[in-house]
Amino acid sequence: MQDIQNSMIFFTILFDMSSVEYLPSDYENYADLLSETGNDSLALDYLYKVFELDSTRYDILSKISVKCFQKKKWDCVITALNRKQNLTAQEYFDIGKAYYLLQDYPNADTSFGFLISKAPELAIAYFWKARVQTNFDPESDSGYAKPYYEKFITLSKEDNSKFKKELVEAYSYLGYYNYLKTENSISKLYWQKVYALDPENKQAIEALKSIK
Repeated sequence: MQDIQNSMIFFTILFDMSSVEYLPSDYENYADLLSETGNDSLALDYLYKVFELDSTRYDILSKISVKCFQKKKWDCVITALNRKQNLTAQEYFDIGKAYYLLQDYPNADTSFGFLISKAPELAIAYFWKARVQTNFDPESDSGYAKPYYEKFITLSKEDNSKFKKELVEAYSYLGYYNYLKTENSISKLYWQKVYALDPENKQAIEALKSIK
């Protein structure tokens, strides 16, 4: 703790020197120190200063996006990652979720599509792609989300210890979609899966009562 306090004093003195030409590493080290002391908002300001001095530091944009994601600053996540461009699978997920939470469904759809192409065996990528698709088909009669929920179920290996909430959503969608298509036996099977995971699920209880 004493080392951190001494470092804070050093940087406070350093940044009060108007005649000093600061290096990107000065700002980055101070940003890291601010993060250690829980001052992430100010840390972000100094990370932006790093990138302003050295626009080749795409790793700084990654740092910025992570901190913005943690703070639920979705616009900030999108801005940082769009500037970075060459994204990792995790970054495609982060920007896709940021777009989704801002209800920008076309860009969310594109981002999760890129994620699927980058990590085709990643179950959760198909889940989020499906979730986005439901917004283009609010009545579920076109089944836009159907192939993505089905792929999620396959890749997740129906691991309810890891994906319980997501599986309930996927099974519920497929149960309802098949009900609309009068595929009652298939619909019933999915609602039974929902009920097995969540015996208090009102949709599943009502669906199983009504499906003959």
